[in-house]
Amino acid sequence: MQHCVLSCPAYAASSDEQIAAALQRIGPICQQLGWELKASPLLADPQGPGVWLPVERRAADWRTSCDTAQAIWALRGGYGAIELALALGPDGPQPPQLIGYSDITALHALRFGQGLGGCYGPIAGQAFPERSSASLIAALSGEEQSWEHHKVSQVISLHDGDGSGPCFAACLRVLTALVGTPLMPDLTGCILVVEDIDERPYAVARDLLQLLAAGCLDGIRGIVGSSFPHDPIPDYAGPDHGDVIADLAAGLGIPALWRFPCGHDDEPLSLRQAVPTELQVAGASWSLQQASV
Repeated sequence: MQHCVLSCPAYAASSDEQIAAALQRIGPICQQLGWELKASPLLADPQGPGVWLPVERRAADWRTSCDTAQAIWALRGGYGAIELALALGPDGPQPPQLIGYSDITALHALRFGQGLGGCYGPIAGQAFPERSSASLIAALSGEEQSWEHHKVSQVISLHDGDGSGPCFAACLRVLTALVGTPLMPDLTGCILVVEDIDERPYAVARDLLQLLAAGCLDGIRGIVGSSFPHDPIPDYAGPDHGDVIADLAAGLGIPALWRFPCGHDDEPLSLRQAVPTELQVAGASWSLQQASV
């Protein structure tokens, strides 16, 4: 039987209770997929909040898991994933599936550079609602996924157009941190999905401008932004996240959406990395489709 390893490539487990809850949460999903769920030996060493284990231990655990596992599911995001990705290097072993978001972006980027996909979906250490579970199972099963304006009503169309190409979904702050490193993926021809939390509009504008000025957005075929949940600034009268993304999309001449629920959103949908994806936007009507694999 194929199996899935619950591990901590970024922050360590913080408590036995967190580990038990995560195993209980993702166990039924793994069972539905025909995976035996196993806990990484790293989970036997819970740490306090915000602690990451030495990269040598995490890299050894990753390599061992890649020998036999169908999937590695990240217990947590947080600092440490970039360090691990750099330690593994572009020729490092990779599992057939990687599940996680936030700082796990660095490991998705490493895989993307190797021509591999993955699932930009919920980490196991956090609860996720029923719609998120359904989308996650569909993504991990390789099913076609399609979202339209009448299914996900909170999404806002920003710029009209049609675009298609492989999907790359990322935490924006982490993706920007990869500029100038061997981990920065070539996004040419991609539908780029960016999300983050606690980043105000000026921070998102700064990161997107950094990516643009570095040439990292050359040739992208579409851009989708999340809702970017954050505490608003009192009496703020400047542009919102949608304005920032709309300006970028207009300059690049590509279709764009805002408030697509993924990553740090309350009810995130899961996206398959590297699979053919089509984005169509025409006024208030839009669709985002991922092919089956």
